[in-house]
Amino acid sequence: MKRERMSLLLKLLVLFSVVAAVGVGFLTVRSFTQRSTAASMKAALRASGSPLSGEELNEFYRVPAGETDTTQLWLNATRQVGTDAFNQKVIRLPMFGPGPMPVLPGVEWPQLDECRTALATTLDAEMKAVRIAVAAGGRVRFPVDFRDGVGAELTDTARMRFLIRLLALDCYVAGHDHDSERVIANIRGMFAMSDAIAAEPCLVSQLVRLSLFGITVRTLQDLFPHCRWSDQELAAIQGDLARADLRADLQRAVIGEQARMMDMLKTAAPDYFRADNEILAMELYGGIVDACEKPWADCLADCEQVSTRLDEVWSRKSSKVRYSGVGLLFPAFMDVVEVAAINEARRRAASVALGMIRQEMHAGKLPASLDQITPAFLEAGPGQVVMTIDPYTGAPLKLRQSDAAIAIYSVGSDRKSNAGRPGSGEHEGEIDPGFLLERLARK
Repeated sequence: MKRERMSLLLKLLVLFSVVAAVGVGFLTVRSFTQRSTAASMKAALRASGSPLSGEELNEFYRVPAGETDTTQLWLNATRQVGTDAFNQKVIRLPMFGPGPMPVLPGVEWPQLDECRTALATTLDAEMKAVRIAVAAGGRVRFPVDFRDGVGAELTDTARMRFLIRLLALDCYVAGHDHDSERVIANIRGMFAMSDAIAAEPCLVSQLVRLSLFGITVRTLQDLFPHCRWSDQELAAIQGDLARADLRADLQRAVIGEQARMMDMLKTAAPDYFRADNEILAMELYGGIVDACEKPWADCLADCEQVSTRLDEVWSRKSSKVRYSGVGLLFPAFMDVVEVAAINEARRRAASVALGMIRQEMHAGKLPASLDQITPAFLEAGPGQVVMTIDPYTGAPLKLRQSDAAIAIYSVGSDRKSNAGRPGSGEHEGEIDPGFLLERLARK
């Protein structure tokens, strides 16, 4: 009996050994296959010019060919703001401190004299530095070292928010001073500031760029009814709007995020599952990069599919360990995509509104519908994008006009019209993103 038990135990041990050997062999082959697949995918991406490490991203992050490198001028400006001394200067001013926002021309503004004095005296050095930078335009390559991973310093990019608030504040002061020339100079400078950081290769920096762009369009919306600009000046602003390629900038940032992810997975993902994480990351980022090659409506749909796939993968219990690196590090990219789409809608709506006003200046009346706008009064966007098309649907933008206002708007993320009330924040909720042009002040 004892001998039979020993024989059975031996058979079980042999069976266990065989099963274990087969399992180890299978896992070894699988691991080799995954590593080989990941290596092939990385080789293909590098061949296409995509960076896959912090060091390669440092090389990728440069002033685009054909653009003027004005980095030092922008550094001269950013290094003067965001400091304790600067904060003390602006703490009481609108757009910086906790006080009220600037008041539109025609309405009493208790802080007008204080703002006018501060811009001309205590903030004179900062205003001169930013005006020199915006006059030069160009693009920047801030001294960021992406080998530092999540610790990469983006201080100079973040400080651009202070610079644009200075110009925006001066816009409102100029509006009260009935100085249309200064208003348009500031607005065009604000667009130049947004353009300067358009090539930023990470999503956080692109959010800053989109914020600058959004503030500029909002300032244009607020002050346009109170200014008198020529057809040539309006065409120049349309050119500024047309120059922005928000989808291409988003794509560049996603390519940069992929490089940062691949670098961080070297330590964030378990060694055995590192190749699995790399493959999944490259597939997800690749889906977003490919989406950015398509028109906005298709881009949004494809990005939603990528987001859904990520949610599905992460909902499986087995993925908590296998894809822990991706789960920990993959950014909330849909938030940035949505902000970009909102600003794209505003960009197109603002250009169309200016085109309608230009046609009114020439023909004596506004076009009754978007298809009645003379093409000569519409600037095409990047890739000859038709500015009257809603980026969310591919159908025409909505138009609502009265004697008091013109509203050009998109249906937004909910894909339905909500009374055509273009909002002013970065997140519209139920409000349709677009451009609202009050007309009473222009009569």
